[in-house]
Order: sequence, then C-alpha cells, then structure tokens
Amino acid sequence: MTIDPVGGGCITFRAIARLTNQSVDQEDICIEVPHINGTFSARPAPAINCENDAFDQDTVTLTFVIHNGDECGSAGGPKCACKPGGEGGSGSVVGASLIQIGDLAPGDSLEVAFLVTFDPAPFGGAIPFTGQLVVNGGAIRGAMVNLAIPVCGCQSSSGLALNAHNTYADVCGCVMMCDTIPIPIEISFHPIVPTRHPVAYLAGLCGGCPGGQGTIPETTWVRTGLSWHAQLYMVTAGCAQVCFDYSLAVELDNFTATPGYERIELAWTTLSEAEVAYFEVTREGLVLARLPAQNTPNGARYAWTEHGLTAGRVYSYQLSAVDLTGGREDLATASAIALSQPVVISDYALLPNFPNPFNSQTTIQFDVPVAADVALTVYDVTGRRVADLFHGAVEAGRHTLRFDADGLPSGVYLCHMQTGDFSTRRKLLLLK
Repeated sequence: MTIDPVGGGCITFRAIARLTNQSVDQEDICIEVPHINGTFSARPAPAINCENDAFDQDTVTLTFVIHNGDECGSAGGPKCACKPGGEGGSGSVVGASLIQIGDLAPGDSLEVAFLVTFDPAPFGGAIPFTGQLVVNGGAIRGAMVNLAIPVCGCQSSSGLALNAHNTYADVCGCVMMCDTIPIPIEISFHPIVPTRHPVAYLAGLCGGCPGGQGTIPETTWVRTGLSWHAQLYMVTAGCAQVCFDYSLAVELDNFTATPGYERIELAWTTLSEAEVAYFEVTREGLVLARLPAQNTPNGARYAWTEHGLTAGRVYSYQLSAVDLTGGREDLATASAIALSQPVVISDYALLPNFPNPFNSQTTIQFDVPVAADVALTVYDVTGRRVADLFHGAVEAGRHTLRFDADGLPSGVYLCHMQTGDFSTRRKLLLLK
C-alpha cells in the first residue's frame, strides 16, 4: 500500500469482510498525514576556477535549504540526484545521495550539503544537479542548481593561413576557439592580390569537437603585400570551419552568339559592374578581344563580332571579366555555326520567340535592313510595362536577345518592337 502525502490530512482506508458475496463486517482506518507547507530551495553553486589550463578543484559542495512552515512537525529526508549531464559535462554525488533529517519543527530551517564530483566538457557550460525533498517515501519538493563550468584546457588555434591561388573559389580552414583572444587570419593570393577583401562565413563543424561561433569584423581587414589579414573573435567556444569567398562584382544577365555569313556576333548584358578593368573574349585559349568595362551600377550592354570565319564550323567562345588588379573570373560560354551564305535582311521584322510557350527564359530575334535605333519592351495584357529588353543603336542585320521572366507569373505577355516609324509586337506565353 502506498500513500500520497502532498495534500496532508486524513486518508481513509476501509476493510470489508465478505461471505458468499455478502458483506458481513467492515472497519474504517484513518491515517493522518501532516501538511507540508514549507519550502525547498538550493543555494547558488560555488565558483569553479581554471588556472594554468586546469581546474582548481574536482569536487564541490552543493547546499539545499529546507524550511518547515507547518503548524505541526514533519518527518522525512532530502535526496540529491545528479542528472546525466548538460552541455558543461556530467557529475555524480560522492557518498550517500539520501540523507535522513528526521523531524523538523514548525518554522525551523535546515541546510543539507552534498559533496559532488564533476566531469567537465572542454568548452565549458552548465552541469545541472537536482535536489528532492522526500516525505514518507514520496518526493514533494524539488530544486535545481547549475554548476557553471568555465572553458579550461582548451587551446585556441594559433592562426589560420590559406592560399586562394587567385582562383576566386571558396577556401576553408578549421579553427578551435577557446577564449576571447582573437585568432589571426591570413588569405594569400598569387600572383596578384585583389583590391577588395574576401567575404568570410562559417560552413559547419570540424575538428571532432562541439561547434563554435565566431565573427570577423569588417574593420579588422588589412591588405599587406599579396595577402589579406583579419582577426577572428570567438562568440561561442568550439570548433568551426571558416570559409572565404571572393568574386568579381559582375552580375551577368546574358551572353549570346549570333551566326552570320562567315562571322559570329557576340553580345552580352550585365546587371551591375564594379572595379572591373575589361571583359575578355577567348576561343580555344586564344584571346580575341578585350572591351573596357563601363562599371555602371545598373549594368551595360556590349557587342563584338569575329569576321572571316569558315562557313559550317562550330565556334565556341568564353567570356571573362578581369578586375583592376588583374584578377580573372570566367562568366559564361556561347557557341554558334558560321553561315555559308549571307542572310539578306530586306525588311524590319520581329521574329517569333523560341521556345514558346517558355518557362522563365526565351530567345527573341529581330531584323533591321539598315542601321537604326531600336527599342524592345515587354508588356502584360493590362498594358503594364514589365521589362525593357533593349534600347539602343544596332547595325543592319539580325539580332538576338534573351528574355528572362523568372520574376514574372505565368500568363500572356506582348513584346513590342519600335524603330523609327516601324512598330510591331509578338505574343509570348509564359508557363511555369
């Protein structure tokens, strides 16, 4: 038989004697349980100190306080139990985990101390210990105390040195962060260091230890010789894989190759440019052209034509951007077959786009028989302008544009072409 003593008062048990399923006699027994109207709390845990990469103690005393606020006395005993462990490690009670205190007079208080040992984690944290007040075999009160474990015995990385080889690809390295002393970072470039510092980010866990967090303030970046230097500051102790990315500030919109009679016209449009010296066109490793960059924040349009090509042959081109320090980034490729006979353009025309219907991107071509200023604009069915494809001067011939409708909903759109007194439009069907 068990009882729940929490509420206090009388608990009645009834014994019944039966004979042939008939009640013969019965007896009631009342067990008086005292009211428990006191408090049970924990004193703050003592401080744990780390000196010379070692803790100054391996055991501590945890104290719990019992106060009896009842009119009648209570009997029982507190029990201290250690949880399996927290982020700071694990611990256990040294000796008995149950201490009998006997009767406690009304209004009296009593302190009960337990000696505990702890197994700390190298990166610190908290180890929770729970004390319980037990009366007549049942726990009626509980209190928790956290033993704060400082970082101890952890050695921060002395530094992180990486070589980007001027490839502008991500480079990563593992660091261990244990204290507030900053970790020096060095990113080397060869043969030319970029004018802007790399962008740092944490890529995940490494080193077989708990994950940590760190930050590299923008103000710590300094360029020296062929390297960029910075300082990594710990936010949370642990290991982290720190990566660095560097890319040219060129956002390319499109790059096309349009075939002609023994020639191919290359055209590209950027959405933004910054600190770019020039764009470079290569074919089979041979540099064919270098066009100075306009470095406009809203981008620009470029065109270049290779003449004297063999009809029927496929030509593949590589477009690259070179920054002010000589750093190079490959942007896009395009191919076309040189035509065996000239395309005779005798009229203005806006050709059907392909594919149509399309999903996000489609190609639009238009013809002009003479050099002219041309504007191509896309509208939705309500007449609202949604995109300005092109507005500028072109030579006589056939020209190709790429329309990217990634940010538009499915539906019918109209591409309008205007040049001089000539205007026309084509229906575009976007299906996503």
